Amino acid sequence: MTLSGGVDPASLKRTLERIRGTTTKARDGMRNAFERSGARWQGAVRGRFNTGSTGPRSLHSRTGFLGRAVKYDVKGSALGDLKLSMRVAGASYARMQEFGGEIKPKNAKFLTIPTSFNKKASGATDFPSARALIAAKEGQTFFRRTAKGHLFLFWDKFEKKSVRARTRKFSDIRGGSVAKNAPVPMFLLVKKVDLPGPNSPSKRGPSRLGAHDEAKSEREGKLGKDLRKIGADIAADISSGGA
Repeated sequence: MTLSGGVDPASLKRTLERIRGTTTKARDGMRNAFERSGARWQGAVRGRFNTGSTGPRSLHSRTGFLGRAVKYDVKGSALGDLKLSMRVAGASYARMQEFGGEIKPKNAKFLTIPTSFNKKASGATDFPSARALIAAKEGQTFFRRTAKGHLFLFWDKFEKKSVRARTRKFSDIRGGSVAKNAPVPMFLLVKKVDLPGPNSPSKRGPSRLGAHDEAKSEREGKLGKDLRKIGADIAADISSGGA
């Protein structure tokens, strides 16, 4: 006895078209899900700069550069190679804002942190470094520790020589205002700064930038739900013979 068989060309064509249609729908659905997820992630991370909050997850934005570095894109054309990329690109200090940790001077004894008296309304500094201030205002600058032990670089704007200022006692000046005609604290000098975050030795806590936290929230939340629905729709289409 001889058995023979074959595939009906019309039936095969219908099956292939059904599979192609299901794949196209799944690809478009996944691309849209990735785009929505990337936009939510970007908005959530950038939103940490604009809350006006002073909490541990708030970030002060002076130039907006770090916020603009928060980017996403969706790459790939076929269902199998679609990828969502979420990143903070081009900001060398993003990792420190994300994870926290200690910052120490590399080629100096102290870090020099500009005070509010050394900043314009925009946040830009009048003098970019302590050395620049000393060079520009020769004879009018001096170092002094406050009553609480904080070391500042002062600028005596109102005297050619700061002999009188060096004999004064200073309270703990960290911002706000100073007496009229008094020397102005321009830089705070510290040996290290510990930024709060998961890797901070003394200020361990949640990430301030939150890029990884928000990405995890997306995977476990709305994006994960969208992808599970796409998978269920594909299975339903295949089992039912397609729409």
